Amino acid sequence: MESYLKKGIISWDHLHKSTGDAGFIIGEPLDVKFGKGSTFVKAKLYKTVEKAQRVVDLLKGGCTRLGASIGGFIRETVKLGKSVKGISRIIWDEVAVTYKPVNDFTRGNVSLIPIGAFAKALAAGAGAGFDSVGGRAMIPESLQGSTIKVDKLMKEFVWRLGKGDIKSKEDFQDFLEYHEVPFLYGHLSKVLVNKFN
Repeated sequence: MESYLKKGIISWDHLHKSTGDAGFIIGEPLDVKFGKGSTFVKAKLYKTVEKAQRVVDLLKGGCTRLGASIGGFIRETVKLGKSVKGISRIIWDEVAVTYKPVNDFTRGNVSLIPIGAFAKALAAGAGAGFDSVGGRAMIPESLQGSTIKVDKLMKEFVWRLGKGDIKSKEDFQDFLEYHEVPFLYGHLSKVLVNKFN
């Protein structure tokens, strides 16, 4: 976090890396706070950068389709099951505002929030704040506890299945165990068998 706050950036869709165009660097972080399973990044967008202004215009216009994606370099991984790995350390150097995060199950929300509401939401820790675009509560979601939403769990499951991380019944059980929802195994197994049989 300290390194990100000192040297990190806000980009549009990570494109400054692939294009070499600094015009895709649209801002910089001001503060980072960690909640229960959530990370909040407060940032400023550069007024004179065209792409930053377009993001602001989208948000002011009511856009709720923008997400956030972190960028950096993996330093260390850990084994979570027989073939499921997790990332334990990264060098964090950017947050990209994007409409298509690669890992959709980790999708964050991007919104314009008055400073007072932002501070109140962080202080409450359980989602007392709201955003100025859609009025949705900022509620932390644990990716390691049973409070994980089923749709996010299923998106991660499909993503890991496609990557080849989950290849067997045991891998699936490990995945559910990691998310502390092993009780879903019987029901989800039946759903999957009925769908793909």
